[in-house]
Amino acid sequence: VLIGAPLTDVKITLLCGRAHEKHTEGGDFREATYRAVRQGLMQAKNRLLEPYYRFTLALPTAALGRAMTDLERRFAEFTVSDSAGEESVLTGRVPVFELRDYAREVAAYTHGEGRLSVDFGGYGPCHNEADIVAAAGYRPENDTRNPSHSIFCAGGAGFPVPWHQVRSYMHVDSGFGKPGFFTVDSILPPPKKAKAAGVKEKELEAIMLREFGPIRRKQYAEPKRIEAEKAAKDKGRGERLLVIDGYNLIFSWDMLNAIAQEDLDHARDMLMTLLSSYVAYTRCRLILVFDAYLVKGNPGKEELHDGYTVVYTAEGETADSRIQTLIRGFKKESDVRVVTSDSLIQLSALGAGVLRMSAREFTEELCRIGDEIREKLAEHAAPEGV
Repeated sequence: VLIGAPLTDVKITLLCGRAHEKHTEGGDFREATYRAVRQGLMQAKNRLLEPYYRFTLALPTAALGRAMTDLERRFAEFTVSDSAGEESVLTGRVPVFELRDYAREVAAYTHGEGRLSVDFGGYGPCHNEADIVAAAGYRPENDTRNPSHSIFCAGGAGFPVPWHQVRSYMHVDSGFGKPGFFTVDSILPPPKKAKAAGVKEKELEAIMLREFGPIRRKQYAEPKRIEAEKAAKDKGRGERLLVIDGYNLIFSWDMLNAIAQEDLDHARDMLMTLLSSYVAYTRCRLILVFDAYLVKGNPGKEELHDGYTVVYTAEGETADSRIQTLIRGFKKESDVRVVTSDSLIQLSALGAGVLRMSAREFTEELCRIGDEIREKLAEHAAPEGV
């Protein structure tokens, strides 16, 4: 409700609800959920987040004062980890937006002796939140796609109620406003009390039966974890091949996109490093394609990087066209997936009988693989008897 940005790091607990045999219809609870979340946000304290870098700055001790002044002006949090001798080292966190072109400044005032390295450091409170909110000019009450008002029924017809008046129309006592409501015990009451104040099992069952019919075997399984052993067993069924539209994946991934806005090369290097671990663990064949068609005089190249192929297209050749060429050459018996959110490439993959995977889906898989790797490392690192 600040600038219309995505909501992160929030846990939502449903305290209670009630259905009506006559007036409750399919989709009512879904719609009520959206509006309840929006109403809660309108009443809550919201914070705008921005991406941060973790940085290390090594430079001559004579330039330490200049560096500390620069970093304070850029809203950085830092410590001087080493200032003995002729070189000093500063480490800390700084908003990505504030570190634009600072590497060039460091090189200039240290005469090439300073070294600045950065890594993604997560998200934190926006340092100039008030300015960003004012510049966005977002009006949450005017957002028709994410309405903040609720709908109530009277006389057989629905009518809107503004978010700040909803509590006076509520049919169910959620405990809101009572002494101690905002304590852990009141927000997460014992199961028996929550059940008594909430939806009765028979009411919920009736809604589910009316909306979805009898319980059936679930149609969608949980995402399967891809392990190295399973990948090795599947090798005999045909080569497992993954083709990735590099820049499409970078700009579809919030973390890499934030870095790419300031340093595209750094975002590309981070993606390649993540894919190195992915390939080593899953033992798949991977082709990463980067679009370089606007680079003058670029002949294009292919290179082997940590066990997979990286393709840079030639001048005048787009990543789309190279991937389409690759798709046409794939063997039908191979297990091939194309990772992109580009609709044209997805259509080409469909026509060639190749599996399609969106950038978001692959990002989730990449994160799962990372979790598996960390779990296995932790197992091997655990001392005997633990």
